Amino acid sequence: MRSGVASAKPGSLRWVRPLQSIVCTFGPENEETQVIPFEVDGIVASNVTYGHRFHAPDAITVRRFADYVEKLERAKVILDGERRKQIIAADAANVAFANGLELVEDEALLEEVSGLVEWPQVLMGTFEEDYLAIPAEIIRLTIKTNQKCFVTRPVGGEGLSNKFILVANIEASDGGAEIVHGNGKVVRARLSDAKHFWTRDQGNLPDLATLEASAAKFNLDLAKPLDQRMAKLDALNVTFHAKLGTQGERVARIRALAAELAKSTGADPGLVDRAVVLAKADLRTEAVGEFPELQGLMGRKYALLQGRMPPSPRPSKITGSRKARPINCPPMPSALRWRSPTS
Repeated sequence: MRSGVASAKPGSLRWVRPLQSIVCTFGPENEETQVIPFEVDGIVASNVTYGHRFHAPDAITVRRFADYVEKLERAKVILDGERRKQIIAADAANVAFANGLELVEDEALLEEVSGLVEWPQVLMGTFEEDYLAIPAEIIRLTIKTNQKCFVTRPVGGEGLSNKFILVANIEASDGGAEIVHGNGKVVRARLSDAKHFWTRDQGNLPDLATLEASAAKFNLDLAKPLDQRMAKLDALNVTFHAKLGTQGERVARIRALAAELAKSTGADPGLVDRAVVLAKADLRTEAVGEFPELQGLMGRKYALLQGRMPPSPRPSKITGSRKARPINCPPMPSALRWRSPTS
């Protein structure tokens, strides 16, 4: 990032955060060290650093690395990122357990949050239970994306609870009550938006008359909101790839390929066709528009909810498997990720 007036000049220093000081000392392990006073962008290296901005802002003089780590910790700064991660993970699990819940682990979020705090303080917030009617994946992404918070669930349960875990960077004098209150307000606002998307996606589009041609092309039922979204995707001629045509043309190609595969595998051709036709429909939903990570997964949920797929998990997974993976699943190896450019 850039910081300060000088940062506007071409060739100016870029740093992950505003650079305040540089510590550089050299010397034997058990004797006095010497400062190496080089300069970077007007900042001269010394043996002085600073602790936590609020808890211990005074200057700290250090001699060597062990001294540096020890004095910083006394000044409310845990230097080791892995240790911060361990503290956050352990404290979050303990807070959840103390409330009869278990933490939904999220390694990517843990990695991010541990880099945002110097003196992690784990707290628990809450939101209204009414929001639990929203799919758990949406709740989790909403809270994670907007507030960098962890979600919890009942011990041994599959759904989520209405309590979330947040990580503050200060030991607040009120025990964190105001921090929890502020985070809760934002979480509720974002969940309200998410509930709005979820509800609207289950309603009818206003321009159904313009979608009849697309509905006929793909044998869609315009009485079903998910079918409407697929018809809309086709009618808008949304580009899939400049050299490969629209999303509608893409679905038509997949549909023809799936029909042949159904013959050779003995699959129900009607179910296969319906699943393939609806596989891209959720690209026009507001939930996926807000959270692209949920492509496929939301299509599956809407298809089941609207009776477009039988409750048996086998066919309904056709719509869900094309894109969605567990939110924090690492990317697949490229050899497994390749797809035909015409699919």
